[in-house]
Amino acid sequence: MVTPEVIRLDVAKIDALMEAFEAKYLHFLDIGKDDFDERDRGALAFYAIRDLLKKMEADAEELCGHMEVCDAIMAADKVRKGERKK
Repeated sequence: MVTPEVIRLDVAKIDALMEAFEAKYLHFLDIGKDDFDERDRGALAFYAIRDLLKKMEADAEELCGHMEVCDAIMAADKVRKGERKK
């Protein structure tokens, strides 16, 4: 089942891969290319992906909070309905 926790874990894994990629690949972009436009596009694409991942992580966190509130409301409703039947 997909939950905000699963999404957060996947985003964290991708973030770790992005950090490793940044440490290795972007270093080579800086030292190996004379075409500055191409180098800058590659670096900007990398950081755009990273920014999207951070947004997804924040969205999953917000969703988790909303789900906790909904779960609490549903639990209170079940208790209330159970009290009415007695």
